[in-house]
Amino acid sequence: SNMLGNVVATISDRKLQHSSDGITVDYYNADVVTANSFYVFGMLMPERKYQASAASSYRYSINGQEKETELNENITTALYWEYDSRNGRRWNIDPVLKVGESPYMAFSDNPIWFADRLGNDTTRYYNNSGKLLMTVGNGKEGYNRAMFVKDDKIKAIEEYATNNALALNSKRGVSNNVEIDDFFKSYGALYDVNSAKSMYTDNVGKGEVLTIGGIKISKMFDIKVNGKTQSRSQLKALLKLEKLGPEYRGIWTLESDGIMRIQNITTDNDLVEANPFDDQAHNHLNTSKPYLIEFRYKDAEKLSRDKAIELNPKSPVNGVDQGEAKRRNERRPNQKFTATERSIIHFYDGDWRHTFQINF
Repeated sequence: SNMLGNVVATISDRKLQHSSDGITVDYYNADVVTANSFYVFGMLMPERKYQASAASSYRYSINGQEKETELNENITTALYWEYDSRNGRRWNIDPVLKVGESPYMAFSDNPIWFADRLGNDTTRYYNNSGKLLMTVGNGKEGYNRAMFVKDDKIKAIEEYATNNALALNSKRGVSNNVEIDDFFKSYGALYDVNSAKSMYTDNVGKGEVLTIGGIKISKMFDIKVNGKTQSRSQLKALLKLEKLGPEYRGIWTLESDGIMRIQNITTDNDLVEANPFDDQAHNHLNTSKPYLIEFRYKDAEKLSRDKAIELNPKSPVNGVDQGEAKRRNERRPNQKFTATERSIIHFYDGDWRHTFQINF
């Protein structure tokens, strides 16, 4: 890829031998499948594109957006747009209209500085108790951020929202909110909500459950699910039927652009507990109905123990989360503890005992 993160060449996993004597391999060359050079809005440069065969075409253009080759090789599509990279104009109206910009404009006419992977953008500004202070971008889904404003900066944000209420609340929207985010970046912590959404949608129901509450399924006996006796194989079949994978966790990481995103997503293949760390963002299970899983097991001293695990789709926020949130806020008061389930992210406020929700 180039300095803008756009893929300009793709290679296969084949190694092409080079030999000067026809016997000994001197070195290997990469098998180049495609190579392209782009103009600034993503139009392919004539005579500067290569494709090894008709079957080896690369389906994406700049910004990771998919090409719509039925119309023209320079048309790209995303969730909220189709746009012509030859002139940098959308084929539809931008769902987030901006004062002073044509609704057909792409990247604010500056594709080197701005990216719009989905075709729209939104940032919501909150205080630490979850009160919405300001929305930039007309509340559309897509590029989706949440800024949690420091207590001593709330007044400044409220004044900005008041002074710009006409633009913020109008159907035509506001100026490019990337600029507003950059201006207010030091006023709090800016979270990429789509980062949590991706962690959930990419991992929920995936993987294999090997343990429940730290106990291996292979070591369980006298298993009951909602009061009905089950064998280990029946329990595993139920987990597959309900598409219940292990819990996944990740770490909110402050990246170089000043935005918090979830990194280092891991699991220990446990249905309800992943990793020993108590301050990680994590997924809640997406069950169709409440389940009470009861079983017995033997501990290190070979003593029989009882354990019960409750899965309740109506109560994703629980005392365990509150305890973790408390420990998180004691160590990192300016960062949020989060739990994600379905289309909702639960953010815990600075008081740790309360939670508020942000929809994807």
